[in-house]
Formats: sequence, structure tokens, C-alpha cells
Amino acid sequence: MNANENQRILYAVFENGIQLPILDITHPLFNASIDEQAYHLNCLKSVRSIESLKKMPGFIQNIFVKMSNVDNSYFSGMRTLLYKLGPNLSRGIKLGFRDKWEVKQTSFMGLRIRLRDLCQRQSKILQPQLKQFPERNLCFFNIAGGAATDSINTLILLQESEPELLRSRKIEINILDIDTYGPNFAKRCIDVL
Repeated sequence: MNANENQRILYAVFENGIQLPILDITHPLFNASIDEQAYHLNCLKSVRSIESLKKMPGFIQNIFVKMSNVDNSYFSGMRTLLYKLGPNLSRGIKLGFRDKWEVKQTSFMGLRIRLRDLCQRQSKILQPQLKQFPERNLCFFNIAGGAATDSINTLILLQESEPELLRSRKIEINILDIDTYGPNFAKRCIDVL
């Protein structure tokens, strides 16, 4: 473990009193959970698996679909947050066997890569706008936003690169989600930050 991995992890309290890490894409443990090469290899394997599945008879395809537990459900904002934290930042959280296994899977690394890339892109797009309009407020909208990790991390990146862009500016994060756990946790994260 290098010295940077000892960087302090900030925590916020979840609804049930459990402390959970605040997802910070600039934390070395977050970055250590991303292996671009392994992820791309996994994507290539997935494409080959899908092509193989398409060549199988329909009744075998149906068996695979039933085995995969495909239904109309979705990952809650907090479950998605768990997968975005990855194996390094989620250490110490009491997880069931399935969650522990899923957090380590290369396929969920895509959530972390997407989050990192999205926040970097958003902060680059916002920087010139914030410079050009210093008197304007900043408003984020998160549709199915869960714990608003993209908005929070975009702000972390802006604060790290050019903190003066955020000073004296009203910042609003609106989270549109069907469950309240993720948005409530986002507020607690913001309070800690």
C-alpha cells in the first residue's frame, strides 16, 4: 500500500445508524479499484458470450434467462452506491456473501469507470461556464439519482482544481428518485463535506 492510500476516508451516517464511506473519485482507494485492461477484456468476453447465446436454440436461451433472475426490478441508489464504492472503499461494511462477491466483479467496475469519466467531463464543461458567469448559481438535476455521486464528485473535482469558481455561489442538487434512502444519504454526505 502506498502512502496516498492512507488518505482519510470520510463517512456519513446512513438511515439505520451505520457509517458508510462517502464516495470520492479522487481517493486513491477508488482509483486502485479500477483496472481498465481487465474491464476491457471482460467486455470482450461478454460480447463473445452474447454471440454464443444467440446461436443456441430458443429453449436453451430461455433457461439462461430464467437462471439470470431477469425481472422488472432495478438496483436501488444505495445498492448502486455500494458497487460504485468498489472492493477497497467498501471494506468494513457488513455485506452478505452475494454483495461481497458482486462488489469485486469486473463487470461492476464499469459503474466506477463511468462515474469517474462522467464527473471529469462535467467538471471540464462547467469550468468555462462558471468562469464566464461568476454571478450565476449552479443547479444539478439527477434523474434516478440515488446518492447523487456524480454531482457530488463533479463538485469535488471543481473544488480541487479551481475552488474560487464555487465560492459565493448557490449550489443546488435536485435528486429525482422513487426511493428516499439514496437522496437522504446524499444530503448527509454533503453535510459532512
